[in-house]
Amino acid sequence: MKRLLWAVMLLPCMAFAQNVPAFQEKSGIATIDRFIESQRENYNAYENMLEKVAAAPDSVRFQQYRNDAFVIALRKFFGDHAEEYTQLRYVRFAMYAPPPQGLLRIKWDSAGVRKDIAEMEGNFDLLTPAFFRVFDPHALAQIVFGFMTMSAYDENPSGRKSHLAARAWYGMRIYTKRMTPAVWQVWAADRMMAFTFQFDLATGMVQPIARTRLSDPAYAKITWTPTPAHFSESADHLLADAFTEIWNSYRPGASIESRADLEKKQTMLRNFRKANTQSYRAAIQQQLARLEAPPAMPAAFRERTKPGDALLQYSDSVLHSAINVFPAQWAPAIDAAAFPFFEMNRNLLKVVVRNGYFPAHQYARKINDLEWEVMVVQEMSATVFTWNIGSGMVSHVRYWVKDGWE
Repeated sequence: MKRLLWAVMLLPCMAFAQNVPAFQEKSGIATIDRFIESQRENYNAYENMLEKVAAAPDSVRFQQYRNDAFVIALRKFFGDHAEEYTQLRYVRFAMYAPPPQGLLRIKWDSAGVRKDIAEMEGNFDLLTPAFFRVFDPHALAQIVFGFMTMSAYDENPSGRKSHLAARAWYGMRIYTKRMTPAVWQVWAADRMMAFTFQFDLATGMVQPIARTRLSDPAYAKITWTPTPAHFSESADHLLADAFTEIWNSYRPGASIESRADLEKKQTMLRNFRKANTQSYRAAIQQQLARLEAPPAMPAAFRERTKPGDALLQYSDSVLHSAINVFPAQWAPAIDAAAFPFFEMNRNLLKVVVRNGYFPAHQYARKINDLEWEVMVVQEMSATVFTWNIGSGMVSHVRYWVKDGWE
């Protein structure tokens, strides 16, 4: 599968919504933030290098990548801070339950995977920069599962499209088991396929990888056990319950393009949200109360929204109200709505990757008993909105981009 590895290398933290570290890990995140801020000049050169060698042969691209000053500095940082990375990741990996017996007993295909991703053999170390801000196995699995699905359907793009849509509809189940002090086995499953791999918390290395066989009848008979099993925050517990409701809503034959099936899913989510209103309110307020009040928007940002802009008109607000319990979760959701709304097509990949590498700053101010003003400032984009913690809905959404983006 040509250039699969190259594509993955360029996409750090695409799963930011599932990659929110617990508040008590703030000091470790600050160390990571200071490092990346110190690397701005090297990072800019790194971006230019990627553009120059994008059309070059694999051997040239990989050599340039390995010899790049930013990548070298990043690897040194990983080595110097292996203990901090291990501690940050351990908190999240230890939350998840071991896999159900049915998943362990099923036939796994490792030979097929080696064939699917042959270009990655001997180059798995090139993936580690993509996990620069990945601390949670769910976020890690989203990245790895993405290229595994691409490879599994290399000759069937339409099957890949329907599979990815089903995963977005029903989500994933994540399980973990500690193998050594630093190495954990991860299992990730959606409703059609599962894969497993080992991940070194200290180095960020992923290997080896195996996946279940597509259309294996035994897969449909697995009894899926709840996960995570332990929680460091009430928000984590609530989020896990919401994803379990979504997972359990699976019905064979249901169409993700059916309006009737969409309405059934949204009704289920509304009922779940309503039944847990007080829990949501307490969990979200706990997160927001820890933040400083919003400052003035940095001068480098220019507002794109105008009064009356319905930025989230095509977003699944019912889903977001059920699964968004951390303020930073709204940033990528609003980005995803803003890109097509404002027809911002230039340098989108570069913008997403920059937002992934560099820190995001969150602020909040209480308006009344139910509403909070929230600000999230990323490297290339920023947003301010009003969050009703009772209903989970947001309103008065405003959006800024950094000068020079367009």
